[in-house]
Amino acid sequence: MTILGISVGTTRTGIAVIKNGVLLSREMHNFDAVWSKKKLNAIIKLYRHYVEKAEVTGIIIKVPPLSKHDKPIKSIIRGIERLALKYGCEHDYITKREIKERMALRRTDELIKFTLKIYPNLGSLPENRTNNYRNYSTKLYEAVLSAHLFYKRQLMKIPE
Repeated sequence: MTILGISVGTTRTGIAVIKNGVLLSREMHNFDAVWSKKKLNAIIKLYRHYVEKAEVTGIIIKVPPLSKHDKPIKSIIRGIERLALKYGCEHDYITKREIKERMALRRTDELIKFTLKIYPNLGSLPENRTNNYRNYSTKLYEAVLSAHLFYKRQLMKIPE
Protein backbone atom coordinates (compact mmCIF):
# COMPACT_ATOMS: atom_id res chain seq x y z
CA MET A 1 0.00 0.00 0.00
CA THR A 2 1.46 3.34 -1.08
CA ILE A 3 0.08 6.63 0.19
CA LEU A 4 0.72 10.08 -1.24
CA GLY A 5 0.33 12.85 1.32
CA ILE A 6 -0.13 16.35 -0.07
CA SER A 7 -0.19 19.56 1.94
CA VAL A 8 -1.80 21.66 -0.74
CA GLY A 9 -1.01 25.27 -1.55
CA THR A 10 -0.84 27.64 -4.49
CA THR A 11 2.72 28.83 -3.80
CA ARG A 12 4.27 25.80 -2.13
CA THR A 13 3.26 22.24 -1.51
CA GLY A 14 4.55 19.53 0.80
CA ILE A 15 4.70 15.97 -0.53
CA ALA A 16 5.21 12.67 1.29
CA VAL A 17 5.15 9.10 -0.03
CA ILE A 18 4.73 6.27 2.46
CA LYS A 19 4.87 2.67 1.28
CA ASN A 20 3.97 -0.06 3.77
CA GLY A 21 4.75 2.27 6.66
CA VAL A 22 8.14 3.38 5.33
CA LEU A 23 8.68 7.00 4.35
CA LEU A 24 10.08 6.77 0.81
CA SER A 25 10.03 10.41 -0.18
CA ARG A 26 9.35 13.83 1.23
CA GLU A 27 9.77 17.04 -0.68
CA MET A 28 8.83 20.69 -0.73
CA HIS A 29 7.98 22.24 -4.09
CA ASN A 30 7.61 25.95 -4.85
CA PHE A 31 5.44 27.52 -7.52
CA ASP A 32 6.34 31.20 -7.65
CA ALA A 33 4.44 32.22 -10.78
CA VAL A 34 1.23 34.23 -10.68
CA TRP A 35 -1.87 32.03 -10.53
CA SER A 36 -2.91 30.77 -13.97
CA LYS A 37 -4.15 27.68 -15.77
CA LYS A 38 -0.50 26.97 -16.65
CA LYS A 39 0.47 27.04 -12.96
CA LEU A 40 -2.45 24.75 -12.07
CA ASN A 41 -1.35 22.29 -14.76
CA ALA A 42 2.24 22.36 -13.45
CA ILE A 43 1.05 21.56 -9.92
CA ILE A 44 -1.19 18.69 -11.06
CA LYS A 45 1.59 17.37 -13.32
CA LEU A 46 3.88 17.24 -10.28
CA TYR A 47 1.31 15.24 -8.31
CA ARG A 48 0.78 12.91 -11.29
CA HIS A 49 4.53 12.26 -11.36
CA TYR A 50 4.44 11.01 -7.77
CA VAL A 51 1.31 8.90 -8.36
CA GLU A 52 2.88 7.18 -11.37
CA LYS A 53 6.43 6.83 -10.02
CA ALA A 54 5.41 5.40 -6.64
CA GLU A 55 2.37 3.44 -7.88
CA VAL A 56 0.22 5.24 -5.33
CA THR A 57 -2.94 3.51 -4.08
CA GLY A 58 -4.23 6.29 -1.81
CA ILE A 59 -4.03 10.07 -1.64
CA ILE A 60 -4.60 12.19 1.44
CA ILE A 61 -4.95 15.91 0.88
CA LYS A 62 -4.19 18.27 3.76
CA VAL A 63 -6.44 21.20 2.94
CA PRO A 64 -6.79 24.63 4.52
CA PRO A 65 -9.96 25.41 6.50
CA LEU A 66 -13.06 25.83 4.30
CA SER A 67 -13.01 29.58 4.87
CA LYS A 68 -9.67 29.71 3.01
CA HIS A 69 -10.82 27.69 -0.02
CA ASP A 70 -10.43 30.29 -2.75
CA LYS A 71 -10.81 29.54 -6.45
CA PRO A 72 -7.17 28.39 -6.98
CA ILE A 73 -7.28 26.00 -3.99
CA LYS A 74 -10.60 24.58 -5.20
CA SER A 75 -9.08 24.08 -8.66
CA ILE A 76 -6.10 22.19 -7.22
CA ILE A 77 -8.37 19.99 -5.11
CA ARG A 78 -10.55 19.18 -8.14
CA GLY A 79 -7.40 18.34 -10.11
CA ILE A 80 -6.26 15.92 -7.40
CA GLU A 81 -9.73 14.35 -7.30
CA ARG A 82 -9.59 13.75 -11.08
CA LEU A 83 -6.09 12.31 -10.71
CA ALA A 84 -7.27 9.93 -7.97
CA LEU A 85 -10.20 8.83 -10.11
CA LYS A 86 -8.02 8.29 -13.19
CA TYR A 87 -5.50 6.13 -11.30
CA GLY A 88 -8.03 4.34 -9.09
CA CYS A 89 -6.67 5.81 -5.86
CA GLU A 90 -8.81 6.16 -2.79
CA HIS A 91 -8.57 9.74 -1.55
CA ASP A 92 -9.63 11.83 1.39
CA TYR A 93 -9.12 15.23 2.99
CA ILE A 94 -7.80 16.35 6.34
CA THR A 95 -7.22 19.74 7.95
CA LYS A 96 -4.44 20.76 10.28
CA ARG A 97 -7.00 21.03 13.07
CA GLU A 98 -8.13 17.41 12.46
CA ILE A 99 -4.52 16.20 12.50
CA LYS A 100 -3.92 17.93 15.82
CA GLU A 101 -7.17 16.59 17.30
CA ARG A 102 -6.47 12.99 16.25
CA MET A 103 -2.98 13.10 17.69
CA ALA A 104 -3.91 15.18 20.79
CA LEU A 105 -1.56 17.97 19.73
CA ARG A 106 -2.14 21.64 20.44
CA ARG A 107 0.54 23.54 18.56
CA THR A 108 2.35 23.27 15.25
CA ASP A 109 5.71 22.68 16.93
CA GLU A 110 4.14 19.67 18.70
CA LEU A 111 2.97 18.38 15.31
CA ILE A 112 6.54 18.67 13.99
CA LYS A 113 8.08 16.97 17.05
CA PHE A 114 5.52 14.16 16.90
CA THR A 115 6.24 13.60 13.20
CA LEU A 116 9.98 13.48 13.93
CA LYS A 117 9.42 10.80 16.58
CA ILE A 118 7.66 8.61 14.02
CA TYR A 119 10.09 9.38 11.18
CA PRO A 120 13.42 10.44 12.72
CA ASN A 121 15.08 10.32 9.29
CA LEU A 122 13.31 13.61 8.52
CA GLY A 123 15.92 15.42 10.55
CA SER A 124 15.00 18.36 12.70
CA LEU A 125 14.34 22.04 12.40
CA PRO A 126 17.19 24.07 13.82
CA GLU A 127 15.95 26.31 16.62
CA ASN A 128 17.69 29.36 15.18
CA ARG A 129 15.70 29.30 11.93
CA THR A 130 13.27 32.10 11.25
CA ASN A 131 9.52 31.77 11.60
CA ASN A 132 9.31 32.06 7.82
CA TYR A 133 11.46 28.91 7.51
CA ARG A 134 9.27 27.11 10.04
CA ASN A 135 6.13 28.10 8.13
CA TYR A 136 7.76 26.92 4.90
CA SER A 137 8.72 23.52 6.26
CA THR A 138 5.48 22.98 8.19
CA LYS A 139 3.80 21.88 4.95
CA LEU A 140 6.33 19.05 4.70
CA TYR A 141 5.52 17.78 8.20
CA GLU A 142 1.79 18.13 7.53
CA ALA A 143 2.13 16.02 4.39
CA VAL A 144 4.13 13.33 6.20
CA LEU A 145 1.79 13.11 9.19
CA SER A 146 -1.30 13.17 6.94
CA ALA A 147 0.09 10.27 4.90
CA HIS A 148 0.94 8.39 8.10
CA LEU A 149 -2.59 8.80 9.48
CA PHE A 150 -4.18 7.78 6.18
CA TYR A 151 -1.90 4.73 5.97
CA LYS A 152 -2.87 3.64 9.49
CA ARG A 153 -6.55 4.11 8.67
CA GLN A 154 -6.19 2.02 5.50
CA LEU A 155 -4.55 -0.76 7.52
CA MET A 156 -7.66 -0.95 9.69
CA LYS A 157 -9.75 -1.65 6.55
CA ILE A 158 -7.69 -4.63 5.38
CA PRO A 159 -9.36 -7.93 6.40
CA GLU A 160 -6.99 -10.47 7.88
